[in-house]
Amino acid sequence: MGGLIAGYLASQSGPLAECLVLVGSSGTGGTRTPMAPLISWRRLPTDAEKLATHRKNLGILMIHDPRNIDDLAVHMQSRNAEQSRVRGKHVSNTGALSSCLPGYAGRLAGIWGEHDATAAPYLDERRDRLRQFQPAASFDVIPGAGHWVQYEAHEPFNRRLRELVK
Repeated sequence: MGGLIAGYLASQSGPLAECLVLVGSSGTGGTRTPMAPLISWRRLPTDAEKLATHRKNLGILMIHDPRNIDDLAVHMQSRNAEQSRVRGKHVSNTGALSSCLPGYAGRLAGIWGEHDATAAPYLDERRDRLRQFQPAASFDVIPGAGHWVQYEAHEPFNRRLRELVK
């Protein structure tokens, strides 16, 4: 969802948006590997059951290495899910981000986790799609990380992001 929102903002900002870094973004119409369905937590009777379900869902969609699903990740996932007003799965597969990128004049870049559940093993397709909009678009794949690459591999992610937005 963040990539789509950023894409809309960049497309409306003209020269003010100097750089757009898409991070594991869907919305460009790329191929997706089927994955296990997320488990509904909304009607579970206890907080403990809800947190256990958020932990399981993090492992399905967001974080590749189960050792990286810590209490902070579960807390953030729980808070975000409870406060969300939009069901992302109904928007993320629409290809809407692709309508924002033509004509974007700033630097375009992408960072994906090697094991992103929304993109792997089709990362080359994601890179090629970005480069249809800008042939020089930077595209980085961070080894060992999943969809939530900025959490799971924060040190290499932050290092690369700082280089891109200079």
